[in-house]
Amino acid sequence: MKKKKISSMAELAKIAKCSVMTVSYALRGSHEVSEETRLRIQKLAHEYGYRKNPFVSALITNRRSKRSGGLDVIGLITKFDVPMSQWKERQHFYSDLYEGMVERAAELGFRIDEFPTYGGENALNGRQLNRVLATRGIRGVILMPGGEYNRNFPLDDFDYSDFSVVAAAFHARQMHIHRTATDYSGGIELCLQEASKRGYKRIGLAMDQSLDPSLRYGFSGRFLAWQAGQLKKNCVPLIAGRAGGLYRDSFLAWYQKHKPDCILSPSVSPLRWLEGIDVVVPRDVGCIFVPVRDHPHLSGFDARTHVVGRTTVNLLARELFLNNTGLPEYPEVVMVSGQWQEGNTVALPVA
Repeated sequence: MKKKKISSMAELAKIAKCSVMTVSYALRGSHEVSEETRLRIQKLAHEYGYRKNPFVSALITNRRSKRSGGLDVIGLITKFDVPMSQWKERQHFYSDLYEGMVERAAELGFRIDEFPTYGGENALNGRQLNRVLATRGIRGVILMPGGEYNRNFPLDDFDYSDFSVVAAAFHARQMHIHRTATDYSGGIELCLQEASKRGYKRIGLAMDQSLDPSLRYGFSGRFLAWQAGQLKKNCVPLIAGRAGGLYRDSFLAWYQKHKPDCILSPSVSPLRWLEGIDVVVPRDVGCIFVPVRDHPHLSGFDARTHVVGRTTVNLLARELFLNNTGLPEYPEVVMVSGQWQEGNTVALPVA
């Protein structure tokens, strides 16, 4: 017999023979109740067709947090060697990302506070972070990229169940989490299209291959897919430098052997290295940069990192609004498109 649908926690609590608070904890996946109780109540909710109303849940949580003065704060978890609060100079990507977050957070009525997990005596472990966030009534958390790619957040003992959590960019590979990122694969495709418009045929990719994993192989994967459709005589191999790195000696050896007519690179170093052997850009070779960062004279892909920061806060705001907490079963990636920047390091398009 089909069971009658219910629409309130009180009805579910009556069926489960427990308090409404116990039902609330169970449906949120909280560790305030035993796993057995959580699973039993969640099963009953499914059988009776009960669904939390995200609007009501968010409103209730909002009221509670307003009383504690905490909803207006977003916790930014970092893993830099030096906490951002101690930086003496802007660091292109990270500063752009952070400034976008701060800007959008302010528009939505939030403030962003950094909580470092590396970098000195103020670094927090998982349990300490749980305690600090709970004490301050902070429900929204953003994981900030930074530090070595293989460096994970030291949060093995952090309980995510009471927090809405998202990440910016690809990092912390152990985390199955909603995140934002620049569409670098689309950026490479855009740059290849622009290079082709300018008549370039032997296009090479010069990059530190250790960067590739942190970009989900958006550089080399898209480049090699494009190259598969080109004439073999026009295919320039990837650089085989020391440990996959991009160094002056291996770059110049690669350039002089394969003679690309246009070079794609995430690094501006090739400009200096080419100048050192009297190669004139763009007369002798075109150079396209992915991304161009804060260099308006470079031709290439503007990753709009500032927009990625804003989008990260939008994603977290959605999770807070829907009252989604804990790590998701099916993580989503929100990709932000960049745009072409016209500079002076490539030839003009062919008429």
